[in-house]
Amino acid sequence: MTQVIGTSRQVLDQRRELLAELHRVQLTLETAEVLDQATQRLANRRLAAVLHECAEDRRRAARGVRAGLAARLA
Repeated sequence: MTQVIGTSRQVLDQRRELLAELHRVQLTLETAEVLDQATQRLANRRLAAVLHECAEDRRRAARGVRAGLAARLA
């Protein structure tokens, strides 16, 4: 098996995990944006409010993941 000089399997696995978490944050924030855009097109204000709250939930979740990543990297 070929191994990159100066890295170990564990380091590469940690990098993959970090990238996966960052990707999760990105997708969560993109979903929140799509939900907010949908609220602007809706005539039903109650449904718009529910979707807006869902978008906020996703943003909170993304902040939590980012905080966890920052703590792991500190």
